[in-house]
Amino acid sequence: DNEFLWVSASLFMNDASKIFSVTKKRDEMLFDYDAFGIVLDTYNDNENGLAFYTTPSGLRTDYAISNDAAGGGGPMGSMMNFNWNTFWDVKTTRDDKGWYVEMRIPFSSLKFKPEGDTATMGLIITRNISANNETDSYPAIDPKFGFIAYNKPSQAQTITIEGAKPSKPVYITPYVIGGMGQEWIMNESETGYERIDD
Repeated sequence: DNEFLWVSASLFMNDASKIFSVTKKRDEMLFDYDAFGIVLDTYNDNENGLAFYTTPSGLRTDYAISNDAAGGGGPMGSMMNFNWNTFWDVKTTRDDKGWYVEMRIPFSSLKFKPEGDTATMGLIITRNISANNETDSYPAIDPKFGFIAYNKPSQAQTITIEGAKPSKPVYITPYVIGGMGQEWIMNESETGYERIDD
């Protein structure tokens, strides 16, 4: 619609008792779980992307991708920034046939540049099936890229979204902060120290 990108999927299983999802921790690595997600190359530059993943328990993992997911240093190198978090919602359900997901991603959470009334982006859709040690994607991506294959914006399918408009909302998050200071000062007779709490 005019505000959100909606993504939904019906993820069927021959034996739904094998669905594996044990955490709701934000930004959990999803290699060992049943999972579903998308990568959006919002500028369609084949270099940068935004990833949105979930599991049957409804956890949210989001991260930013740079340099076409190629880079060194650390377990994920500098190619995936898990510190990037944005506003989006997900709901999941499951039954004896599988599990189902619906994501609602505000266009205000995506940076993109439409031409007229149309935004052109890259899209990768990925599903992990833990019980089969299986990863499926659209479009099909050559496994020669290794475990990061499904995070490479250069492998995305080009899509167009009509009516999407970027916006820059202001979010206000109230919070409370507290602190305590403790100081030891020499007393007037200089025979000892007195504690002063602040």
